[in-house]
Amino acid sequence: MPDDRTAISVLIACYNAAPFVRAAIESVLQQTFQNFEIIIVDDGSTDGTGEVLASLRDPRIKVISQPNRGASSARNTAFAACQGEQVIYFDADDIMHPKHLESLYHRSAPASLIVPFSPWIRFKGDHQALRFESRPNQTDMSGPDWLVCEWTNARQMMQSAMFLLPRSMIENYGGWDESLSLNDDFEFFGRILSQAEHMAFAAEAGLYYRSAVTNSLSAKRSANAITSAFHSVHAGTSHLLAKVNSAEARLACANCLQDFVYITYPGFPEYRRITVGRISELGGSNLPPDGPPGFQKLRRIIGWKSAKRVQKLAETLKLNKANRSPKRQRAHSDKP
Repeated sequence: MPDDRTAISVLIACYNAAPFVRAAIESVLQQTFQNFEIIIVDDGSTDGTGEVLASLRDPRIKVISQPNRGASSARNTAFAACQGEQVIYFDADDIMHPKHLESLYHRSAPASLIVPFSPWIRFKGDHQALRFESRPNQTDMSGPDWLVCEWTNARQMMQSAMFLLPRSMIENYGGWDESLSLNDDFEFFGRILSQAEHMAFAAEAGLYYRSAVTNSLSAKRSANAITSAFHSVHAGTSHLLAKVNSAEARLACANCLQDFVYITYPGFPEYRRITVGRISELGGSNLPPDGPPGFQKLRRIIGWKSAKRVQKLAETLKLNKANRSPKRQRAHSDKP
């Protein structure tokens, strides 16, 4: 690639991230690979984020402000303004390992259907001493096979910035669905990665994912958020099944749908009815319900539905502070 062409566009959708966004941007500026631009879209922040962004002086940084329209809109705005041959969607509160871009880029091929990806790990506070975890899908394979591996237990996470995406794939297969909020990444990456001919694991890259951000969309369980999650999980699984309809793919998709049923019970009965019907069409799910140890013991005695009701009552009465199992990995990365 000629030196005057931008290799990578780092796209950041930013909403009320004043405490974190400077550290996120500095982790990009400190990369060993320096042929990049940073496009930041301030999506109507009200907490001083704008002042932090205004203080940035690197010429490779471009800041765009827009009224609050949601993370997907902000990401699409950033993509429309970028020049890179490849793009990475980076959350405004996460951190890149110094060799993240270099390692991903060395495994890439612009204008192809190759998607490099990295390891990732959660962090709170200091991330320096953390070691990246080994996961079953950290190997080269096709995009559909990678999704099957990722989705089979329905509780993995796809962090947006773990992928380096060829610009052409987004131009050909579309950007982020702006009608979605919660779980928008599931639909987007289900659509994009199902088209990937090759997923290339970049072992020396690394993404640090900041947990427990109270502003996170993933923490919201409003009716609108659940509606978004419903449409996203159905659309994302349909994208994969349109490419491969194997028994393994059907089970992986059924398990993702079953997880939605577990999460929403006993609310949203119509969404659950439709989802249970789709699970049946796919041949059924083998996914057990997730939950803290007390829930797991109780469900074996009275069934998961009754145990869910007891758990929710305990949470309402503040008798059980742990409303989620430590193992649950369905928080998703749509944090702006």
